[in-house]
Amino acid sequence: ESVIVETDDPTTEIDDITTESVIIETDEPTTETDDITTESVIIETDEPTTETDDITTESVIIEADEPTTETDDITTESVIIETDEPTTETDDITTESVIIETDEPTSETVDITTESVIVETDDPTTEIDDITTESVIIE
Repeated sequence: ESVIVETDDPTTEIDDITTESVIIETDEPTTETDDITTESVIIETDEPTTETDDITTESVIIEADEPTTETDDITTESVIIETDEPTTETDDITTESVIIETDEPTSETVDITTESVIVETDDPTTEIDDITTESVIIE
């Protein structure tokens, strides 16, 4: 599942969005890529976004020119919020993302947990509280 919200006017009470997406690009077989849980949400607005609370989002991109082996149990989340005006009460965003790019096999890349959040704005951002963010890139 995935959701994209684009608006030039205020977005109010976008609460509890749960959305999932996964992209796997490879020129060779991908073997035992099990238990990938992934979600992503993109919110783009030119006006304030109000009460965008409790967004949980995950996404993973795996790009490989050779087999990827035993890439198990990847849990990843990411959220991008782009706005030209203030964002108000964007609380409690939990987000994780992982990108793995390789030209050769990747073996036993197990249990990667990573988080990242991007907030882009041309004006003040108000009350963006409790952001927990981490990220890992393997190339």
